[in-house]
Amino acid sequence: KEGALNNNIEGFLTAKNTQSRWRIAFSFYAGSVGAWAITTPANYSTFAGWVGMVAYASACGLPIIVLAFFGDLVKTKYPTAGALGDVIVMRFGPALRLCTCVVALFNMAIFMLAEFTTIGGLFKDFVGSLAYPIIIVMAVLTTVYSAYGGLLVSIVTDQIQAGVSLLFLVVLSIYVWATFDQPLVKGFGDMKAMLGPNEAGYGAIFVMPVSLMAATIFNEGMWQRVWAAEDPRALKQGGIMGCIAVIIAIFLYGFFGFIAAWGGLIDFANTNVNLYLFQIFKTSPDQPPNAIIDSGIEAVVLVLALIMSESAIDSLQNGISATISSTFLRGYSIWYARGIVVLINIIIVPFALANYNVLSLFLSANMLGCCWFVPILIGGVWDTQTGRKMISETTVILGGFTAIVAVSLYGIIEGPAQCANAATVGSIFPPYPDTCRCATAAQLALVDLGEVTGTVNCAAAGVAWAWVKHPYMWQHFVLITFISPAAVFFFGTIALAMPDSVPGISDILGLASQRHVPSPEISKDDPGSMPIIYHDAPVPMMMMNPYPNSPGMPTMDPYATQMQPQVYNPYSPYAGMPGMAGGPGYPMMMPQTHMQFGTA
Repeated sequence: KEGALNNNIEGFLTAKNTQSRWRIAFSFYAGSVGAWAITTPANYSTFAGWVGMVAYASACGLPIIVLAFFGDLVKTKYPTAGALGDVIVMRFGPALRLCTCVVALFNMAIFMLAEFTTIGGLFKDFVGSLAYPIIIVMAVLTTVYSAYGGLLVSIVTDQIQAGVSLLFLVVLSIYVWATFDQPLVKGFGDMKAMLGPNEAGYGAIFVMPVSLMAATIFNEGMWQRVWAAEDPRALKQGGIMGCIAVIIAIFLYGFFGFIAAWGGLIDFANTNVNLYLFQIFKTSPDQPPNAIIDSGIEAVVLVLALIMSESAIDSLQNGISATISSTFLRGYSIWYARGIVVLINIIIVPFALANYNVLSLFLSANMLGCCWFVPILIGGVWDTQTGRKMISETTVILGGFTAIVAVSLYGIIEGPAQCANAATVGSIFPPYPDTCRCATAAQLALVDLGEVTGTVNCAAAGVAWAWVKHPYMWQHFVLITFISPAAVFFFGTIALAMPDSVPGISDILGLASQRHVPSPEISKDDPGSMPIIYHDAPVPMMMMNPYPNSPGMPTMDPYATQMQPQVYNPYSPYAGMPGMAGGPGYPMMMPQTHMQFGTA
């Protein structure tokens, strides 16, 4: 059964309705926890404190439960959907699908770039080798099996990768518990400002759940687990188990860095921030920074990073391939999807080899996702006639762009003062962003900007601060998360007062013909691959001819009381279907009372 999945595009991209709860749980975990877990939580806990550490761990897991339960709702309402873009075009429209496609591709590309950069950086900084050999090996390995087997192979390998990585995490935890013997000062001593409750930690209570929820919603790799679950029970239970495993794992990785800092083992002035977790293996604060692998347990951590990176990368490869295929290549051969997997790595690996600062790109991806994920969630739940007009494709797009403009203006107005304050308290380090040069002399009283040359465009610097430079400040996330839905409801209120004849964005852009989504398994290269589509509403006096020799032809039957199973090929000259809005072949002939079309 599973072997046949890779014979068609839908099976390759979604493995639809085939996977058990345990496979879904392992896959959610493996797709969520990459090599970044070795570096980022340990670093974050050393300045956001225990409050930020707990908030970060919780925020990494909770979106999985939200996606599982929201995904079940989506699968019930749109059973033929096989990608996030399908859901968007069915509920909202094709213009918003293109918008979310751009956001999702940017989001997944940044995460994939971060994985390659992190694993390359670990080998360069901790092993002493060059970064590019391990990046290329990882890219080739994941490309080969992802291009061959698609999502199914990714889920199967996720079981092994998740199981081994969890086992290694248990071994690491036992080792730390048995060997760590540094005195821990009550109340954190001199480290209280960094490890105790602080502004960064309290800000994480809002910033982390919002940013990671947006990142999850716009990650097709995570949505693929929704389509693959065999039933609602498998999806929800798998989501709950995956969530718990992710929270525990991220908390432990953060905790190792936290107690290393608490025990005085981290030399903040001389230690690479990506290696904070490895300082837990030092036996004395007087030892130099642990900057090179020299023990078996450190080798275990490095192998752990490799396994987690591999599992995250193959999920992202499949997610990007599914997004592009479902949006731009629907109806084409499976080989196009396989080609995309290869092309993805050809594009992204050179950027990883250049070792760009991906943290700022993470910020922009998270901020961009926050512009739209709340209205999309609300619209997915509020699916009544009023809800569809209030939260429509047009109002959601306008609301998102309103939030973009609002946050950009906020960065121009408040960015200089925020930059100066962040430099004063040590949240950012030299060389400081140009935004700081736009602050007043009083705001910069305690900041040394160094040698200043040339002039600064403060408007451009403020926009850059808002989107790529600020250190995950909660004010920006609060503003963008609340402005977006507020603007959607504002425009929705106007839409309710307007007649239905007023064109929407898709009509204005000439995209209205794309509102119908054909089933993903239909291939232009194989017209015989035609799905069976069922209608669940009684249709008196009319049925479609079920004989495959004349697909799509209408037949009058005075004894028919219900629409029979039919064969529908959108590339056939008889593709027009009675009752389908905009069907090219025949006029509207059927009552439209809650009929469910597989391709509408």
